[in-house]
Amino acid sequence: MSGKDVVDLKATCVCCGMEFAFKGPRTAHVVPKRCQHCGEHKLDGSAAERIAALEDHATSALRLARSAMDKARQFAKDKETALEDHKMSQYRSYQSHKRREWAEKMLSAVMAVHTDSESDSTCECGLLAPCPTVRAAEEFEREHPHPDYSSFVYEPPRDRPGHPLHRLRRRLGTEPRS
Repeated sequence: MSGKDVVDLKATCVCCGMEFAFKGPRTAHVVPKRCQHCGEHKLDGSAAERIAALEDHATSALRLARSAMDKARQFAKDKETALEDHKMSQYRSYQSHKRREWAEKMLSAVMAVHTDSESDSTCECGLLAPCPTVRAAEEFEREHPHPDYSSFVYEPPRDRPGHPLHRLRRRLGTEPRS
């Protein structure tokens, strides 16, 4: 039988009544009646043997319940962390947008003062055209062309003390709870 014909199957144990998984062929004709945990229990044994099996079932059920509660707590913690990361991402996006908007308004205001006047020889600021401010803006535009965001790749934030997100959370007082 090849590895691709072996799959995970499920059955219900006749001893403890719990569902269990086992590996078998895709078309399994023989299904185990008991889970691995109940393999040594005697269903038709003496009353003491049946009581011991029932006590073992109770212990196993408690262990499974504790495991399920731990997993539920971990899921809730992971969900809270994901929501917090999402909020921080939205906050950083909003801040970035506002910063970009502010810089554009400031540059527009500066460039409004430093435009060519009606005479071709002077700038509105009174210096010879093009004035140092206009030359600096043109040089910056040549050295730093408008970015192309089509190749943007998202990288999730890292939660380590030196990372900017961690510093921002600490500054805002929204560090994740331990």
